[in-house]
Amino acid sequence: MAGWDIRPFDSLNRVRDYLNGVIIGTVDLSDGANVDTKTLVIDVDGGGNRTVTFAPAKSRDWTLAEIVAQIEAAHADLVGVPVVYIDAAPGGAVGPKFLVLVKDGSVITIQNTGTANTVLGFPAPQTIGDPVAIAELHSLVRDPDNMGRWVTAVYR
Repeated sequence: MAGWDIRPFDSLNRVRDYLNGVIIGTVDLSDGANVDTKTLVIDVDGGGNRTVTFAPAKSRDWTLAEIVAQIEAAHADLVGVPVVYIDAAPGGAVGPKFLVLVKDGSVITIQNTGTANTVLGFPAPQTIGDPVAIAELHSLVRDPDNMGRWVTAVYR
């Protein structure tokens, strides 16, 4: 059934990624994260859950590169799904780094059973699918109450 999907975003980069069909983590992982023995549960195209376990324990924060490598190593259909998103800071400086999940032509769901969800910035469950077609994007406007924020209105 078709319906409206209204979403706020803190930057145009985030809007672009949403329209392109990705799940963007909300936690800055520039300094890594303590995901020792935690899990991330991802379903790709309804093919069943793929559980990523961050083990063996490192007794320190995992780097973003280690997190990406562990997700890709967990299951063959997760290769290329995690990518690093670097938000540009004012003046062209490198800003915060986020984990992003994307897979062209697939539907990806982060299940709420993962124990690493909060640490990685994925409030679950969260599903992404195909990119938003231009005909589905009704509007993209600045939030009048917060000019640094953007709001999209999509009808699918």
